[in-house]
Amino acid sequence: MGSNVPDRDLDRSYYEAPGAPIRIAVKTLADETPLVSVWGEVDLATASHLERVLADASAAGDADVLIEFSRDSFIDSTGLNVLIQAARRLRAGGRALRVTTENPHTRSVIETMGLTEMIGLG
Repeated sequence: MGSNVPDRDLDRSYYEAPGAPIRIAVKTLADETPLVSVWGEVDLATASHLERVLADASAAGDADVLIEFSRDSFIDSTGLNVLIQAARRLRAGGRALRVTTENPHTRSVIETMGLTEMIGLG
């Protein structure tokens, strides 16, 4: 698998297109929670990749879905829309989207847009 991504994040699925500014991995945690790890840019050019991964993770079980954005991640309004739509789909099924990030820019964008509760920013 990709040597530039920590092995702990390469459990079930992985996306990295040649030259793409985004990498996505999915791991199932012990409590069956899908953990979607994102490195890089979630924007107009890459948001559809995250959208597909989140749809798959949402369909995979009954647990909430956890997304962690890396320290070097970036998200724009297109990426935020993907998170909003995923949160709505999960909520309709009695589940939740939970987002974590150590990136101050990503955190600030989510907070500034008033999406902290909607997408479960922790």
